[in-house]
Amino acid sequence: MNKRRLILFVDDDPTRQRVIKPELKKRGWIVVTVPDGKTAVEVAKSVVLDLILINMTQPEKDSFDAAKQLKELHKSFGKDVPIVAITASAVNRHPENYPTKMDDYISEPVTPDALYSVIQKYLMQDYLGRVN
Repeated sequence: MNKRRLILFVDDDPTRQRVIKPELKKRGWIVVTVPDGKTAVEVAKSVVLDLILINMTQPEKDSFDAAKQLKELHKSFGKDVPIVAITASAVNRHPENYPTKMDDYISEPVTPDALYSVIQKYLMQDYLGRVN
């Protein structure tokens, strides 16, 4: 599993970006950070992503609308990209509660172990699916 994985991290909080991006890079993943869903959709038009982390509170474009567009865009590339929501809301801590299907969630405050665990779960599934 030595293929470098590309993660899109969508969050408007520069402090959270400064904390989370290095944690992801330490694991060997390539990380692109964008401040909002609108920019995320623009970036995703030019690159196939392996996973998307999206904070559920976004300016510019509703997070659910952005997630829906990101899923549709990657399906047109022949890929079902996992989207992991970052949320502080107790109501929204279950992916089935979202109007747009999220694959998983991470509760705020985000810890490096929780972050790594949920991302690794989806990247490993993708890897195993390709070798089987």
